[in-house]
Amino acid sequence: MPFPDDLDDALRRADPLSEMALESPPIEAALNELGQHLLRVPTSASHAWRRTKRPWLTRRILAVSLASFLVVGVAGAASVVLKARTGQQQPAQYVSAGGPGEILRTWAPDFCKVALSVSSNIEYPSSDENWRLRVLAFENQIPNPNTTGACPVTPPGGTPYHRQVEVSTGAERGWFAMSAFCAWVSDYGHAKKSGNTLKASKALAKLPTPWRGQQYEPNCHIH
Repeated sequence: MPFPDDLDDALRRADPLSEMALESPPIEAALNELGQHLLRVPTSASHAWRRTKRPWLTRRILAVSLASFLVVGVAGAASVVLKARTGQQQPAQYVSAGGPGEILRTWAPDFCKVALSVSSNIEYPSSDENWRLRVLAFENQIPNPNTTGACPVTPPGGTPYHRQVEVSTGAERGWFAMSAFCAWVSDYGHAKKSGNTLKASKALAKLPTPWRGQQYEPNCHIH
């Protein structure tokens, strides 16, 4: 069995963090206080000698245990894959400004798939469904959006804090709805100019009744 000094040296070498991280005066005082508290915990007579014979071990073992806990915690957090869905609803006081529904993380690698999924029942002209990707590019500021793989792609070192933007599913669906409106207006205009009355009628039927027959096009800047 190693002598106390040898064991202390062994524990010191096995410390997963440097001494600088856990031996600042405040932490040392806290560990000492915790160690003294543990020494005052009642024990059976058969183990009383351990309480009085090895007080020198307490602080060092606590320090190593705490360091191990911190390292495992950081490693575990790093292995968690960030998801777009938060499971949290938009607070009532922010609905008027940010829309209702679940809060989504736009910087999560699966955001594009989630955004396209929550808007999948919003109909677009069959010939121009790339309008959906334009919503992700212009409204969510995602470069080169796609429907497969990570989107957006997390940059080396992680996404900067100022780019960690959240959006509600209600706001996201609103953007897709406006995009679909513009797509149907565009489809109607092209069909009418080319004399395709069947296609023009179909596109016109998808538009809100008050707009039908108007001779202007809305400000669809993402087309």
